[in-house]
Amino acid sequence: MVELSVIVPVYKGKQYIKQTIESIKKIQCNKEIIIVDDGSPDDSFEYCKKIFGLDKEIRIERKKNGGIVDARNFGLNLARGKYIMFSDQDDICFPKTVEKAVKLAIIEKKDIVFWSTVYLLEDGSFAERDNVYREENLNQNEVKENLVKDMLLNTENTLISYIGHVWSAIYSREIIVENHIRFKKFVDIEDDYLFLFDVLRSSKNVKMIKDVGYAWRYNRKSETYRIKYVNNILERYKNFFFYIEEGISGLEIEEKERERFRLFSIQETIIRSIENEYTFLANSKKEKRNIKAFFNENKDVFQVKSVYNYAKKRKRIYALLKYDLFGIAGIYVFLDSHWRRIKNKML
Repeated sequence: MVELSVIVPVYKGKQYIKQTIESIKKIQCNKEIIIVDDGSPDDSFEYCKKIFGLDKEIRIERKKNGGIVDARNFGLNLARGKYIMFSDQDDICFPKTVEKAVKLAIIEKKDIVFWSTVYLLEDGSFAERDNVYREENLNQNEVKENLVKDMLLNTENTLISYIGHVWSAIYSREIIVENHIRFKKFVDIEDDYLFLFDVLRSSKNVKMIKDVGYAWRYNRKSETYRIKYVNNILERYKNFFFYIEEGISGLEIEEKERERFRLFSIQETIIRSIENEYTFLANSKKEKRNIKAFFNENKDVFQVKSVYNYAKKRKRIYALLKYDLFGIAGIYVFLDSHWRRIKNKML
């Protein structure tokens, strides 16, 4: 029996992929590693074939470019393991923790086992992230309670916001298959979030361990870190939040919590859309008009206290929108992003 399938999408990933795969190779269990080259324009596929082509644990596939969502789904369709793990092409795992998670998952029949994660810095050192867990077991009701809190109230230290990314755990393939769960492409940057949402609301037995299992490379120049322009951002976010609202429709939720979610979803849609459109020079005037019209229809949502503890940049955007300064908010986003690009080039 294949105990673990590790899915690794690759796109122009030659720089770090050897280190990534070598860390996964050290996991002592019956495993398969599925490398999915997402139509890299360079020789990443040939490089992986040359380095790993003779390894019986590793399967290397190539597909037409479709983005990380398509690549992960492609890997899911090939996976045979009892549990699924995801890795980005430039990160590393901590094998002993993954081994522990697999053993616990099999023995205790867990649907998901989450571990803590750290940042991997360019000098090879590690830095703590804000998701060091305590040892905890969650039943179906506790999972749903945390899920509702995070999706509706978006409070800090709740289950999904605390975890954040799909590489924070291993997942039961049975749960994924039985519930037809795949990564969705409503908004490219939120694909992890919806996958976690779907898996969690289908799970009955979840475990969290405090051991560090994964290191995310904090590298502004990497392909997985680079912020990209998203077309039709407004409609994508509308669909994103509608999907969540549909997913929680059958749960017992107080009306005030539903209203809070409604406010948050509109606030977040407008703020994220402004950030997307005004960060990039090559953008759409039509999309800006659509965002401005949506803001004008819903500007009252910014007259209440923010339902989410935004970071400093978004607090400033929120404040400008509160006083109906949509244009100034856009200029602020552009100037801030332009300054960040200059700083990154100086690194």
